[in-house]
Amino acid sequence: MIETGRRSQAWQSGDRTAIPITRNPELNVTLLLLRAGARLSEHHAQHSITVQVLSGTIAFAAGGATHELGAGMLCMLDPQVPHAVEARAESAILLTAVRG
Repeated sequence: MIETGRRSQAWQSGDRTAIPITRNPELNVTLLLLRAGARLSEHHAQHSITVQVLSGTIAFAAGGATHELGAGMLCMLDPQVPHAVEARAESAILLTAVRG
């Protein structure tokens, strides 16, 4: 999946790409590839989420604190919690959103 994302037009011309792995009424799983320095501005999710870093390092800001997350690390957020992400290095992230 990561290599497929690296061949995508979005990755070739930008600083990120998103590859949906599964989408159904209860669960969304998306692979995000971020180039070093890519930022996801503060936003919130309507549902609980987990963010697992597969490779690289990100700064994950939520709840007034910023945490450095590296490969193998996982964090979870409740719905509606504002958060932002910055890739410190080229990174692959697995984002899971649970509805319900």
